[in-house]
Amino acid sequence: MLKYRFTQKVFLLCCMLALLVIMSCNNSENNTENYLRKIIGKKIVLPEDLLLFNSVDTSYYNAIYAPCKLVTIIDSASCSECRIKSLYVLKSIVDKDKTSKSRFIVIFDTKDIYNTEQIFEKYKIKIPFFIDLKHNISKMNEIPDKRTFQTFLLIDEKVIVAGDPTYNSTLYELYIKQIKKLSEIKKGKLNIFDN
Repeated sequence: MLKYRFTQKVFLLCCMLALLVIMSCNNSENNTENYLRKIIGKKIVLPEDLLLFNSVDTSYYNAIYAPCKLVTIIDSASCSECRIKSLYVLKSIVDKDKTSKSRFIVIFDTKDIYNTEQIFEKYKIKIPFFIDLKHNISKMNEIPDKRTFQTFLLIDEKVIVAGDPTYNSTLYELYIKQIKKLSEIKKGKLNIFDN
């Protein structure tokens, strides 16, 4: 009888935990959906006082003015080595379509120039990056703390796609599709919001 009650309590506890997990997953999905509704079409302003690193070509500064750009923001809290190594995945999105004039922009929202450069050198990463010493990217825009929402495809400064496609093949393909769509638009005002 005692064993039966113990088993019954464990079963009830497991059911309650499962219910909590299901509710938190639904809540997380709702938060993601709400965030995406809020950010898509919104203008993201890139600061003009960014410092360029890892590039001998100073014309790369003009990348922030390109009409189409894939922007990823790495704040000091999420600046991990694995995040930096994943930059090649993001860069490959822009590199898939050679006909587009899309640019890949990495912005570190940190004051730690030395460690950022050291990680790039350690892994021999040859991607140019910007450092925002004054944290203006966060001050000028509502950039979420969650890493999965710190990557954007911008067309004329407006968010077309948001989210980190590094571990999401569907999102990765969506970024590629939108950049390809841009390169196919030849005439008139650019309006990638049309399906």
